[in-house]
Parts: sequence; C-alpha cells; structure tokens
Amino acid sequence: MNIYIKVELKQRELESRLLLAMVAAERGHEVLLGSTLLTLELVKKRFLKPGIIFEKSIVPSKRRINELKSYKDHNCKITSIDEEGGFINNSFKYLVEERFSPLSIRLTDKIFTWGNRDYRKLKSYFSKFKNKFSLTGNPRVDFWRKEFDNYYENQKLSQIKSSDEFLLLASNFGSMMHERRIWQEVKVLRDRNIFERGRDELLFYDYKSYQIKHAARFVKAIRKISQKFKNLKIVVRPHPTESADAWKSIIGEHKNIFVIQEGSIGKWIRKAKLVLHNSCTSGVESHSSNIPTIAYRPCKSNFEMKFPNSLSINIFNEKKLIEKIEQILKNKIQIRRNKKLNDYFLNIKDELASDNIVKEWEKLDNGKLSKKNNLLKLKALANLKELKGKLVNKLLSNKSKKFIQDPSRYKFAKITNNELKTITDNLRKTLKRFENVNVEQFSDKLILINKKKNKN
Repeated sequence: MNIYIKVELKQRELESRLLLAMVAAERGHEVLLGSTLLTLELVKKRFLKPGIIFEKSIVPSKRRINELKSYKDHNCKITSIDEEGGFINNSFKYLVEERFSPLSIRLTDKIFTWGNRDYRKLKSYFSKFKNKFSLTGNPRVDFWRKEFDNYYENQKLSQIKSSDEFLLLASNFGSMMHERRIWQEVKVLRDRNIFERGRDELLFYDYKSYQIKHAARFVKAIRKISQKFKNLKIVVRPHPTESADAWKSIIGEHKNIFVIQEGSIGKWIRKAKLVLHNSCTSGVESHSSNIPTIAYRPCKSNFEMKFPNSLSINIFNEKKLIEKIEQILKNKIQIRRNKKLNDYFLNIKDELASDNIVKEWEKLDNGKLSKKNNLLKLKALANLKELKGKLVNKLLSNKSKKFIQDPSRYKFAKITNNELKTITDNLRKTLKRFENVNVEQFSDKLILINKKKNKN
C-alpha cells in the first residue's frame, strides 16, 4: 500500500514517524514521509495515488474538514492519532470538544489512541462511532521504553561533553517565548472556530498572563541555580514552537547556561542528571525513563497540569529547589514508577505502537491503495528551488490562504543526511530489525521508505 505520513513538528515527530514508516516498509508497504506540502497537499492535488493517510489530529476546523473530504474524494483511507493525547490536560473535555467532532470522526476511517484511558473516554463520548477507535499506543512512546536506552547511548549532544553533568529545563512557556505573538495565536484559534465551540476567550488571556509570570519565576530560579552549582551545566530546551533567540535574550549571558534546540528531546532526557519542568509532556517521558524529575511550581494555579506534575517531585520555592537539586546531584534519591503509566500509555511494554498501527492499516486495505506513484517526477518536484516560494502557493497551497507567518520555518527545519542516517542506523541496532528496509532522502523535507528489492 501507499502510506503518506506528514511531519509537522520535526523535533517532536521525526524519529517516531520514521520508526512507524520503517515498520510499514518492512511489511512491504511504500511510505512517503515529510512536510505537509510534500505529502498530504500532494494527495489533495491528486499528484499522489490513493493510499493510507496518517494525520496528527482531526480538529474540526473548516480547513481540516475540507482536507478530510478531499482525501475521501481521492479514495484514500484516513487515519489519525491526536498528538495532544488528552493526558496532559486536567479535563478530558478539552480534547473531546476542541479536537474532535462527529463530522471529523465520520470522515476518518480509524483513530488510534495512546492508551486505555483515552480509548475508553473517546468511545464513551462518541459511542455512535466506537468502532472507529483502535487501542494501539503512540509511536512517540515507543522511544520511552527501556530498550531505547541503547538507541540514545552513543548519540552526541551539542555543546555538552559525555563527562558533563547537566540539568535539563524542558520549557513550555508559550506566551513569553513562542515564535508567534499572542494575537497571531488568537487568529489561529479563530480560524479553528475554537471560541465559537466553547472555549472561554477571557480565560485564554488569563492563561497567557499566567505563563508569562510563571516563565519569569523559572528564569530567576535558573540564574540562581547557575550561581550555586558552577560545575553543573544547565541546558534550556525550548519547546519546538518557542524561539531559542527569545530564551537567549531573556536568560542573559551565563557561562554554564546553554539554550539548545538541536535534536530530539529524548536524547537530552536520557543523558540528563535531572529534568526540571512544569506541566510538560517531557516530565512524563523523563519519569518513564527513570530520570530524576522536578516539577517546579512557584505560581500554584489551576492552569497547572496535574498528571505530568504528579509524576515528579513537586517543589514550590527557590530554597527547596536548590536543596533538592543538591540532593539529586549526590545521588540521594530513588524513583518509583507511577502505576498510571500503563493505563495512559499502552506501549510502555509489550508490542510497539508502530507494529500495532501498521496492522490496523492493513485491515483497511481494499486493494485500491497500491497504485505506483511516479517517484522520479516526485523527486524532481520536491527539489525545485521554487517550492519554497511562488510555486508552493500556486501549485500546492490554497490561494485563499494568507498566513501571517510561515510556521514551517520553525516547525520543520531541513532534514540532513547525517541525522537521517543516525536515526535509521540506531533503530536497526536497537531493535535488530529493518535490514530489508530502504530509506532514501528525496529532498530536505521528503523521505521515501520502502522494502529493498531482491537482487536475484
């Protein structure tokens, strides 16, 4: 079958999407993985043959509904897993009301879930469509498993030596650091009809105000930690949608503080002495990976996310924070894994989510999803210099769309040959699989993954 996998946030999604693609290719399917413009937009334009679509959400905005209808009109099978997951939020109501609707579910052939929790809740909220949901796990969580310690073991870290001890700050302070300004975020929400569908607009502004106040407390604490532990390096890891330049400007010059956005978060977590966060998915990953994790909560608020913080050591002031860091650096702390993890995340153990999803895809095969694409023509198109300019707008994008800012600038940086080789080689070594899988870079934002042809 043809399988089309888009990558929106490269730092967050590239590794897991590649693993998923390699599992599919191992079983004989042909996968195109890349930016939206080179995958799903080309499906909409009928440049690519019908196949399996893998979306990151089915948010019922006008744009997404029209996209789903377009895929359907082209005889594709639509599948999705919501990357928000619902496990970060205090209420599952947010995920249900803002990211799903009866119409968007009806247009989708299969919706995958992270674990038993969201599987149960989604089936309960949308009982009419309960057969649309499949309990598979998310390929991102495959990388949280114990065997992936080996995957990260030999990966180098930018500006950090293997002998260095470092604290990792996993940032998600959108309002102060986001690449988009607040009014630009509001425009995106309006385009998705979020306020019309129930979100309190004034509460949204209150949340943004809280984020700024919260970020300021973290900046102050990080400077204090820098002064107290001069031999400890501090790596500030901006969220993929945050500006590294914004962080550098606000944090100021300090010899042992580094703002680094390079690579996936996974390798930074596995090699950190401890992780500092508040209300962040990275706090869940670090707990799952048995890394000492602190949820710093200097501004207690209902806006804080209970689940990720519940997996961490909760600290409420600078003095206690310094004391706890000192204790961790002396290795005087034990980590007990929270039993909720297995309910929230199916694939912490047993089968990989990637294997589960590919098996579900194969159940959707109707015999019409394997027509061959013109790969030479696709490769030529992907490498046209004009793809970044007027040709994109003319051939691939809706002319009616007028973006204030191109999000691909910070969401999907170029894929280099070196990082692609590192990921694929490490996956082969870690899982002892995929020797029969071919991974070919078509352009800096498009990859072909298929099964190697027999030489006989």
